[in-house]
Amino acid sequence: MTKLKMNAEVLLTRPKGENEKLAKRLTKSGWEVIIRPMVKIEKREASKIEVNIVDRFESFDKVVFVSKNAVRCFIPMIKEKLESLPSSLKWVAIGKGTADELEKSNISAEFPETAGTESLLEMEVFKHLKRNKILIVRGQGGRELLAKRLSELGAEVRYLEAYRRKPVHYRNSKKISAHTVLTSTSLEILQSLIPNLSGSLEDYSLVVPSLRIAKRAEQFCFSKVLNSDGASDQKLYSAIMSMRESLT
Repeated sequence: MTKLKMNAEVLLTRPKGENEKLAKRLTKSGWEVIIRPMVKIEKREASKIEVNIVDRFESFDKVVFVSKNAVRCFIPMIKEKLESLPSSLKWVAIGKGTADELEKSNISAEFPETAGTESLLEMEVFKHLKRNKILIVRGQGGRELLAKRLSELGAEVRYLEAYRRKPVHYRNSKKISAHTVLTSTSLEILQSLIPNLSGSLEDYSLVVPSLRIAKRAEQFCFSKVLNSDGASDQKLYSAIMSMRESLT
């Protein structure tokens, strides 16, 4: 196995509790891993409208979760309200990681092979939507594309924003060197990450999970951006490891 230069670093930026498994694997592969969550997840208090949605949960045909945090914040709420989950309801996850999170609550969900809104919309479960009622569980201020497309296909779409993301700023911490490989699995993380960098963005290598985030990173003037085509540990690990040659 090709050895990395001493002090070859990678920065993991997902919310607290979501970085450790990947960090352990990268450490075994010779990386110096820095864990520095760039957003904090806060569960939102349900508004009157959201409480009404929860009370009418059995009226929905499909429920779509766009992140693992959406599952973690919403499922306890709905289980507290209902004695049992509707048997006719179709559960959909934006990717395997989110589906795995639902599986922890004994909920089996369909998900696209490649995580992301665009892949989600191509699934068979969304082919016939006329008069379907669909609930999208997400964080506050998420993308509108999914709801827009589902509405165009004839569905009645409602949101439940189960959590909010708060940017994190680190003071008096170790500077992130320009040779560090950065990771950003969402636009919110990317926007929080930039003020925490001390060097020119052109000097950093950045791994992102989608073309959408890659394009945004390039607009911010990152010149070395690699799309991992997914936010799973395996996808991120493979992308980070592919940068080995430039660091040897």
